[in-house]
Amino acid sequence: GNRLWGCRYGVGDGNVPINEIYASALGDAYNWHRFEGVSTDSWTASINTPGAFTGAVCFNGNPVFFKENAIIKVYGSYPAEFTVTESKMRGVEIGSSESLATVGDCLYYKSTDGIVRYDGSIPQVIDQCLDSAGFKNAVAGSVGAKYYVSMTDRDGERSLYVYDSERKL
Repeated sequence: GNRLWGCRYGVGDGNVPINEIYASALGDAYNWHRFEGVSTDSWTASINTPGAFTGAVCFNGNPVFFKENAIIKVYGSYPAEFTVTESKMRGVEIGSSESLATVGDCLYYKSTDGIVRYDGSIPQVIDQCLDSAGFKNAVAGSVGAKYYVSMTDRDGERSLYVYDSERKL
């Protein structure tokens, strides 16, 4: 929607805890503090789910933010209409924010349980035969119907894996 989206978790001025999602003013990626009551305003929302943000992506036209144990979606077209939903489910594992990649209509990423496919409902583990829960620091991309992911194993070695979404292999 021609806005820059961001998130912040930590401590702000005066040791005030911060757990928020932000949207810049429409068409002005540098303006995070315009609140004039119009549809082009900036926007901020406090998030209830504790823990650091572990990833963010635009999926199905909506900003989606991740924590290890949560998926947070923002719906709407302008600030007065924006709605946030927080769902307790498999999120992106810490250190694997670069594992987010879209293949077709689904989003794939590395969770603490392994590589998952997310279609907007409940993330499903797709790598039972790989046992990738022991891997970390995933980085991924996609080409056509394939999801390519490089991960570090328990010994610190990186390996590349490919998932063919059409063949489910």
